[in-house]
This record gives sequence, structure tokens and C-alpha cells, in this order.
Amino acid sequence: MTDVPARALDGRTVLVTGAGLGIGQGIAVELARQGARVAVHVARSDPAQTLQLLGEAGAAEPVVVVRGDLGDADACRRVVDEAAAGLGGLHGIVNNAGVTREIAFEETDEQTFAQLFDLNVRGYFLCAQRALPHLRAAGGGAIVNVSSIHGHAGMPRHAAYAATKGAIDAWTRALAVEPDILLLDEPTNHLDLESIRSLTEALAIYDGTAIFMVGGPAGAPFSVSRWEAALP
Repeated sequence: MTDVPARALDGRTVLVTGAGLGIGQGIAVELARQGARVAVHVARSDPAQTLQLLGEAGAAEPVVVVRGDLGDADACRRVVDEAAAGLGGLHGIVNNAGVTREIAFEETDEQTFAQLFDLNVRGYFLCAQRALPHLRAAGGGAIVNVSSIHGHAGMPRHAAYAATKGAIDAWTRALAVEPDILLLDEPTNHLDLESIRSLTEALAIYDGTAIFMVGGPAGAPFSVSRWEAALP
């Protein structure tokens, strides 16, 4: 019998929010290729295509589907707990679920502003907060925060969305001074397959609780590097 070669994330369990399509779907599939057991979060989208792609990628069982509007605080906590329960623990969470609105600054009403911040910022914050005890119980893990070039470069009709991404960037760096948390910065202006693979490599080799940020200034070189450590 031929031995099956070990994959970088064999035995690791990861929740990916907003994994029904786009960037989140791509990250979930690559995590599966690297051997991770994945929890796929969706709000209203159909997870069928993601599940098919995970199957084609040889995803380890079980693949867990969790549903919820992460603009709701209770749903954030429930989604993380359901993912951890379904996977039998949690080694990582990818905060990816978000929404944008292309709207002029002077036309942005309070409801639109609140919707963007509730999902894009508070959702990330509360999911990461809820995940932290699960990561520590697993012996360490990673929180990946997907940001955007909008947090660094101004673009018309995206004032509120840009504000949410700037908040994510600032919050991610602030976590670097929290006890027992290390920030690993991802200075890249786009997510491609190689950048996702680098994230999975970093997930595989880091033993403590780590924070990653994806998204940075246009033209910045891609790398996985330690931005700041604040460990006792």
C-alpha cells in the first residue's frame, strides 16, 4: 500500500466566514487542499458550489456548514461555537464575510453606515473574540482578518466601506499588544492562490495564537512576516 503524503494542515480545523463565494470560497478550498477540516459559513448564499469544490479538493471529513447573519452579535457567537462543535475544536478562523456599498459620501445614510460597520467590523471583532478560547483550548491557532486596499487608498463612492477596512487594519494591529497574541502582517494588495497558500503555510507552522492581516498598500511586496510580538 502506498503511503499518502502528509499535508501541511492535516489535523487542523478552520472556520471560514463568507465562504459561499469569492475570496472566502477560494480560501476554504485551498485550506482543504492543504488538509484542513473546514467549516463553511454562509449567510444567505447557497453553499452547494463551495461544497462541491471542497469535495473535488479532497476535503477531510467532516465539512461543516454554519449559517448566520454576522451583522447580528448573537449570530457571531453562535456561528463560531457551532463550527467548533461540528469540527471537534478550532485551530483557526478566517474573518472574511463582509459587504460593500458603492455610494457617494453625502448620500450615505445612518442605516447604510451601520450595516457596513455591524458586519465588516463588529462581525470580525466578535467572531475573533469568541474564537479565542477555542484556539487556546486547541493549543494555539490563528485569526486571519481579510482587509482591503480601501483601508489605505481612497476611492470615490466608497467612504463608508473604506472606513470599515481602516478600522479592521487598526484593530488587527492593536491585537499585537494583547497578551499572548502575535500579529503576522500580510502586506499585499490582492489575494491570489500563492498568497492563500502562504497563509496556510503560516497556519501550519505557528504554535501560539496568531493574528494575520490580509490587505495592504498598492504595490507592497507580498510576504509573511512578523510585524510585532508582544509576548510575556
